[in-house]
Amino acid sequence: MPSRLAPEPFGLEFELNPFKPATRLLCPPNRRLWDPPSGPCLSHIPTYINSASASPGIVDAVWSYFMLIRDTSLGYGLVSRAAHWLMAVAIFAMFGLGYWMTGLTYYSPYYNSAPGLHRSAGILLLIALLARFAWRLANIKPSDAELRPFERKVSHLVHWGFYPLLLALMISGYLISTPDGRPIDVFGIFSVPSFVQKKGLEDAAGFVHEALAYVVMALAAIHSVAALKHHIVDKHSTLTRMWSGPPGE
Repeated sequence: MPSRLAPEPFGLEFELNPFKPATRLLCPPNRRLWDPPSGPCLSHIPTYINSASASPGIVDAVWSYFMLIRDTSLGYGLVSRAAHWLMAVAIFAMFGLGYWMTGLTYYSPYYNSAPGLHRSAGILLLIALLARFAWRLANIKPSDAELRPFERKVSHLVHWGFYPLLLALMISGYLISTPDGRPIDVFGIFSVPSFVQKKGLEDAAGFVHEALAYVVMALAAIHSVAALKHHIVDKHSTLTRMWSGPPGE
């Protein structure tokens, strides 16, 4: 029967650096896996291990899988990478949809459906943005030692600048649709009520929304060019880490 106690002879062994499986850290015998870690012991990962057949290889596999999800000093985990690329594609798509919508006439068959899609996707992106920000705070930042001091400062400014810009962009989009008191229906799954009702607010919000959209696109273009420059010219691993993860993954 599976046990949550470490096997008596050797305890649980983990590798501090999962990408260089050499060092073994011994945990005290009979230590429960849900106990908080102490010292170098990392046996707090909740998984069942059969006390009769457990081996360092099994534990290494569990630890390596765990490290694939979270960010490390060597690179970005699966969650951060998936969020980065999915949100990048979605934001460019939303810009394209919004730009196309400005040319729709009242008689277009997409006059109502296109804005509805834009609003629904915008609310989902807002939720994703908040989740990604929380995940960013909960993870360590991968090393940027490859960058020059000036590049490091600009990189930090651009990365952290995206969050307030996108938040303001999405809130202004929300204010375009709700000042008349109507909620935003999100793909028929749930609705977001109107919190601010003021006549004429949609015009000011629309101006801000459009301006911020172009600022975000300009910042994204600078970010993309800089990433390509680091990858092609400087031969840095920045882009590689965001695409395929830490070395050895």
